Amino acid sequence: MIARYCLALLSLVLFSAGLSALPLDKGPVLIRITPQVMEPDHTVSWKDDLDSKTLPGHAVVVSIEANHVTILVSVTPYVLPDGYLLVVQGDVRQSGPEGLRRSSSVQSLQVKPRQAIVFFPLGRADPASREMEVLISVENGGD
Repeated sequence: MIARYCLALLSLVLFSAGLSALPLDKGPVLIRITPQVMEPDHTVSWKDDLDSKTLPGHAVVVSIEANHVTILVSVTPYVLPDGYLLVVQGDVRQSGPEGLRRSSSVQSLQVKPRQAIVFFPLGRADPASREMEVLISVENGGD
């Protein structure tokens, strides 16, 4: 257990050191976040479009609350020579008969401007059930 904790801490330190070498002076970026609920027949039963300008290295955080679930999605963009590195964090809290369940995830993805990625904060659902998707894209946010 302690070895796993030390390995995770070392990975975080090395990951953070690598991010500090990325350029942060490219001006504002526009983050587009679209959380949506997909039904088993692939129709969208709920959707919300959110746009937010931020500076590279600064997170945009969205909170999604429904029934007994709270989802926090954090997107931090970093500028690369040919696109962006997005660090996407998800924090899910679900309350139910067994009590409170919490799960977290972190992903880093290289994307081109306006390229959409799909983030599944609740994981991939059974094909016969609903699932939560969060579409994320980033582009230059200069005026």
